[in-house]
Amino acid sequence: MVWELESNTEGFQTFQLVEFEESSIVFAEMFNGVELISDHKWNPVYVEVADEGMESDYPHFWGSSGVPIVSENAKIILEDVLGNEVEFLPIMLGEKIYYAIHIIKHLDAVDRTKTEFRQLPSGLIVGFKKLHFIQNVIENHNIFKVYLNNNLYGTSIFVSDVLKEIVIKHQLKGFKFKQFS
Repeated sequence: MVWELESNTEGFQTFQLVEFEESSIVFAEMFNGVELISDHKWNPVYVEVADEGMESDYPHFWGSSGVPIVSENAKIILEDVLGNEVEFLPIMLGEKIYYAIHIIKHLDAVDRTKTEFRQLPSGLIVGFKKLHFIQNVIENHNIFKVYLNNNLYGTSIFVSDVLKEIVIKHQLKGFKFKQFS
């Protein structure tokens, strides 16, 4: 089973960039699957609370579409299962550390024969109505993003049952899973 991962914003804190103009460029230009830590291209980014609420292990991040943020506790719990599919990049909320998850595993996994696409009147494909994956491509991947029109479809993050079960087992807060296939 594959799930789309989302942040639960109901009653939980959400974050935004402290310096939006400068920092948003970092996310737009650098979160493309190329490793950032090994190339020493990452400096911690600062965020602040945008919406008050309970603390979350997976707070919604208004700073950049498709970039998940996790608490230090969630990082410790998830890093073994996520392995080499992600990088955990430090994000600072005052003195408290969170991590942006840079998903470096991008898969050409959309089954075009079964998927129903969202299209503009011009015919341009802009999303998915009903998404189906090529099962042998997504096997053994616990988190990934996919391509649409030969470009990274960066707004959606897909995860496996394995990741979902770990989140539930450890009672991590703020994660929301939408069933896909």
